[in-house]
Amino acid sequence: MAARGHVQDPNDRRLRPIYDYLDNGNNKMAIQQADKLLKKHKDLHCAKVLKAIGLQRTGKQDEAFSLAQELVTKLYEAAVKKVPLSEEYHSHLFMAYARVGEYKKMQQMVKEEKIEAEAEVQLYFMILERLGKCVEALDVVRGPLGEKLTSELQSRENKCMMMYQRLQLWPECNALSYKLLLKNPDDWQFYLSYFDSLFHLMDKSWSLPKEEEYCVEGPVQTTVAEAVKFVVDRMEEQDKKESRDPLELMFKNRLGELVPLGEVGEDGFGFPGDTKALQRHLCVCQLSRALGLQHALDTEGKLRLITELKAHYHHGLQFGKSCLKTELQFSDIPSNAQFKLLLLLLFCRLGAFQPVVDLYSSLDAKHVQHDTIGYLLTRYAGSLGQFAAASQSCNFSLRFFHSNQKDTSEYIIQAYKYGAFEKIPEFIAFRTRLNQSLHFAQVRTERMLLDLYTEADIASSLEESVKAMGVCPEEDDIPWDNMRDNRDLTEESVWLKVRSLTLRLLASLALLGHAPSSRNSDKTNENGASALQLALTLQELETTGLDDSSELQTQICNSFKSLIVQLEEMLSRCKGEVLEMKDSRLKTQPSLLETLVFFVETVCVVLWVTSYSASVLRPLKSSLQKKKKKRKDTSTAMPVVLCGFQEWTGSLQGVVTQALDHVKGQEASLTALKLAALTLEEGHAQTQEECGFTRAAMDKVQKPQDLTHHHPSINIVIPNYHYYTGSPHHLTPPPHSAVSPCSSQRRSACHQHTISFTSSLSLSTYPSLWVSLYITGLYPSLPFFISHRENHHCSLSKEPQIFPVYYM
Repeated sequence: MAARGHVQDPNDRRLRPIYDYLDNGNNKMAIQQADKLLKKHKDLHCAKVLKAIGLQRTGKQDEAFSLAQELVTKLYEAAVKKVPLSEEYHSHLFMAYARVGEYKKMQQMVKEEKIEAEAEVQLYFMILERLGKCVEALDVVRGPLGEKLTSELQSRENKCMMMYQRLQLWPECNALSYKLLLKNPDDWQFYLSYFDSLFHLMDKSWSLPKEEEYCVEGPVQTTVAEAVKFVVDRMEEQDKKESRDPLELMFKNRLGELVPLGEVGEDGFGFPGDTKALQRHLCVCQLSRALGLQHALDTEGKLRLITELKAHYHHGLQFGKSCLKTELQFSDIPSNAQFKLLLLLLFCRLGAFQPVVDLYSSLDAKHVQHDTIGYLLTRYAGSLGQFAAASQSCNFSLRFFHSNQKDTSEYIIQAYKYGAFEKIPEFIAFRTRLNQSLHFAQVRTERMLLDLYTEADIASSLEESVKAMGVCPEEDDIPWDNMRDNRDLTEESVWLKVRSLTLRLLASLALLGHAPSSRNSDKTNENGASALQLALTLQELETTGLDDSSELQTQICNSFKSLIVQLEEMLSRCKGEVLEMKDSRLKTQPSLLETLVFFVETVCVVLWVTSYSASVLRPLKSSLQKKKKKRKDTSTAMPVVLCGFQEWTGSLQGVVTQALDHVKGQEASLTALKLAALTLEEGHAQTQEECGFTRAAMDKVQKPQDLTHHHPSINIVIPNYHYYTGSPHHLTPPPHSAVSPCSSQRRSACHQHTISFTSSLSLSTYPSLWVSLYITGLYPSLPFFISHRENHHCSLSKEPQIFPVYYM
C-alpha cells in the first residue's frame, strides 16, 4: 500500500505523460507538456530535467545545456540538504557554483566554513583574482583559509607578494621580502621584489608613520643606506660559514690554454688528435661565433673559415666510425635536427621540394612543433607548384589544430578532477594561443584556396565549393587584432591578408547574381566583391540591358583588354630558365616557378570571371536575336560588348598557348640538362657512331616536333553564342551554311554551338603540359588542356575536340 501511495504522488502523476512521450520518441510533445507543467509549477526540477532531455534529443544542444547548467546547482543543493555531513557533496556544490558563476553563493559557503580542502581554497583564490577582487583574495590568503595552502613551499607568501604588487602596497611588499630573505638569502626572486618595492618607496618619498606597528609584515626599509647594510650583512653571514674557497673554474683554465691541434697538413690546417681536443676546438669555435669574431671577418677570411670548418668536419668523422647510428657522434650524426632544418630551407630556396617532405617526416615533429616549424613545409609547397603535397601538408597541420580543441578540453577536465586548478588558466591560454595562431589561419586559408583552384570547374561547381566551405565574402573571420605569430616573423601577416581577401573575392564571385543574405545586409559596403570591377560592371550591364548602355559596354571592353595586358605582363615575368648551366655551374631560379604558379592561379580566376561573363551575355544576346527576328532586320550591327567578348576569348587563347609553349620549353631544357649530366665510365671513349646517336637524341629533345600538318582540328564551345571560324588570332565570320542549327546528337551532348579552327599549337605540346599540370596538381582546374574529361567529350583521336572556351 505504501508503494502504491508513492505511485499516486501528485508530481509523479503530472510527470507521467512526459515520460510516456519521451519513451515513445515524441520529443516535441514532451517539451510542450513540460512547458505547460512549468507554468504552473516553476520549481519542479524533474520537469526541467525531462525538458532538457527532450531538447537534447531534438538537436537543440545550446538550450539543453543552458537549462542543465541551471539545474546542476539545484540538484547538489538538494543533495547537501539530504546529507549535510557529506564532504563530497559540499565540494561538488562549490565547484558547481564556480562553473555557473555563482560567486556570492561561493562566498557564502566560505563564510559558513564549508571549504576544507586546499584545492577548494586554490580555486576560490583564482576566481577572486580573475574577478579583480584583489583585496578579498588577499584576505583569503592571510586569513584562516590561507593556512591550508601547504602543498607548495612558500605558496602562501608568494600569493601575498603577488597581491601586494597588484595593489601597490609597497611597504608590505618590502617588509615581506625582507623577512623572507632573512630566512632564505639564496632565493633571488625576493631580492627583485625587495629592491623594486624600495625604489617605489623612494620615488614616493614615503616615510614611516608615527604608529609603531604600521605594517603587519614587519619593519620597512626605505633608504639606500639600509638596503646596502642589509646586503652587506647577508654577505658577512655567508662568509662566516665554514666553507672552502671557490675553486678556479676548470672550464676557464682549459679555454685559456692553446687548443692542441696536430701538425699542419697540405691544406694548411691542423686537426685535433683525440675527441677531447675536438670538443675543446668546437667550443672555441662556438664562442668565437657568439662573440661576433667570425662575423667581423672580411670576405676572404670568411671563405677561409668555411674551408677550415669543412676540413675539420670531415676529419672528425673518423672518431665516430665505430659508433652505432643511434649513438651521439663527435663530429656529426645522421639524425641531427639542426642540419635537417637547414637542409629544408636550402632545398626550398633552390625550388627542389621533393626531398623536403621526407626530411620533415624524419624530424618527427610533435604537438606544438607543427605550429612553430610547420610553416617550413606549408609555406613553400604551393608556391613551388607542388599542389598535391601542399594539400596534404595543410591537412596534416589542420588535424593538429583541430585535435587541439578536444585534447585541451580533456586536460581541463582532468585538472578539475584532480584539483590542479592552477593549471586550468595555462591550458586555456595555450588553447587560445593555438586558435589565434597565424600559421593556423594561413594553413586554413591556403587549404580552401587549393580546393577552389584544383576542384572547382565551372561557376556552378565554384558556388557549391564556396557553400561547402562556409566562406562569407562580407565577413572576415580571422581575428587580426589577436593574431599571434609563433615563429617571430612579421611579413607573413600581410601575406595572409592578401590570401584571405583572395578567398573572399572568389566566394563573392560565386555568389554574384544571388540576393544578399539578410543577416549581412548591413555590411554590403564592405563586400570584397568590389575588387572585381569587371564582374560588377557586367552585373550592372545585366540590369541595364544592351540598348541604353553604350558607355558601359565600352568600359567592359576596356576591362577585357586590360586583363589581357595584365596576363601578358605576368607571363613575361615567368619567362626564363629555372635551371641554367653557365661555365659548368648550375644556376637555379625558383622564383620563376613561383611566379608561374601565381600566373596559373590568376588564369583560374580569369576563367571563372569569363564564365560569369558568358552567363550574363548569353541571355542578352538571345533577347537581341529575338528582336531581330520580330523586326526582320539583319543589318543591325553587333553590340560592342559582344564583339569585345569574342576578341577577349581569342586573345585569352593566345596567352594560354604562349604559356603552353613556355612550359614545353622548360620541360625540354630540364631533360637536356639531365642528359648532359650523363657520362660514361672513365677510360671508355665514345665511338663516332655513339657520338652521332647522342647528338641526334639531343637535337630531338631540344627541338620540339612540328606536327601542325597532322593534328586534328579543334572545336571550341561557346554556349549559345555567335559562330566564328579561323585561327585563334584571326577570327572571321562563317559562311551562311555554317550557322545551321546543331544536330540533335550534338544538342543532346552539350546544348551548345561550336566554332571550328585548326590550331597552330601542335599536339606534341599537350603531354608536357599534362605532366606539368599533374605535378602541380592543377589538372582538374584547366579542362581546356585536359583531354580525358568525359563531360567535355575529349579524346586524343582525330575527331573534332570540344572544349569550353570560357574555361581555357
